[in-house]
Amino acid sequence: MKLSDLLRGSAVTPARLRQEIFALGDRHRGDALGGARRELKDPRLTPQRRSLLRAVVAHLASGGAAGAQEAARPPSASLANVAYLGVFVTAAVWVTVIVRLMLAAP
Repeated sequence: MKLSDLLRGSAVTPARLRQEIFALGDRHRGDALGGARRELKDPRLTPQRRSLLRAVVAHLASGGAAGAQEAARPPSASLANVAYLGVFVTAAVWVTVIVRLMLAAP
């Protein structure tokens, strides 16, 4: 099911839906779908909030969960990131050596 089908006839915008998914993932330690389901049980919800949470559940249950979980997970260290870090540390060491040599020169 497409996101546009989920939001048709609703006041929920795609941007607001994404924002709420990230907020739920943050509040519920990466479990945006479970968090939305738990929050839907609260009887004090406003109709707008209930509509937003239902849209979140529908979106994540229909296959958007993989993207939301991926977004909530911190990025892993790839080989390229490690290589860039190595280049940065090497450059910092060389700059330190050059500065110390310049300060030690008469």
